[in-house]
Amino acid sequence: MCLHFLDLPNELLCRIFAYVDFRDLYHCTLVSRSNRQEPSPALALILLQTCIFLQQVIMASVELQFSMALGVNRVVCLEHLSSGQSLPSRLQLLRRRQQEWRYLKWNKRFTIECPQVSSMLYEYLGGVYSRGNSHLISFVSLPPSGDHTNAASWCHSMNSAIIDYTTMSSQDLILIVTASPAG
Repeated sequence: MCLHFLDLPNELLCRIFAYVDFRDLYHCTLVSRSNRQEPSPALALILLQTCIFLQQVIMASVELQFSMALGVNRVVCLEHLSSGQSLPSRLQLLRRRQQEWRYLKWNKRFTIECPQVSSMLYEYLGGVYSRGNSHLISFVSLPPSGDHTNAASWCHSMNSAIIDYTTMSSQDLILIVTASPAG
């Protein structure tokens, strides 16, 4: 008796698919009818049935769907899967987040006062929004969700003309490119 890959139990197939890249998993879920170009109609039917079977195995596995959703959304799960929320509820939250971003449906909206600086220079990095002009850069530290009334703000002025700037919050660093003084 010859055992084929598709004869394996679904649980074992899911364990194997857990090592497959999310892009390849996603492609397995796309059932294509373009197999009509095969030389034999019988071979095209076998390929279509195989694709449908693999799609059903993947779509029946919450773990594989969660892995695909993480990859598609470019999100990393930092919390161990055995702790906290169940996997189906995490998958539901991830899908809801994806829909909210796709259609820009915000669950909260608030306004934070920023010092007035007219400029084309701006940056948002590490929870700090900044805007600058030729001699001044203003910063607003956006608070974590919850308290939006205590946003810290400050300014940094320069004697030289500011051409560009960037910040690196992990290094507590600001890099300012200025014009060379005349002379």
